[in-house]
Amino acid sequence: MTALGAQVRTLGDGLMRMLIFDDHTGLMAVPDRSGAALVVREPSVVLLSPTRPPDP
Repeated sequence: MTALGAQVRTLGDGLMRMLIFDDHTGLMAVPDRSGAALVVREPSVVLLSPTRPPDP
C-alpha cells in the first residue's frame, strides 16, 4: 500500500483498529460484533495530517 502512496501509522495504546481512506472517511471495527463496522466522518478523527494541504 505504501508503494502506491498510502500512509500507515500504528499506535500501541489499545485503540480500536481503523482504516482511513482519505481526509473524510474512515472505517472502524465494532468490538464484539463479528462483521460489523462503523463509518467515521468526523474530521478530527480521520484527518491524516493537519499540515497537509486540502485536496483540490
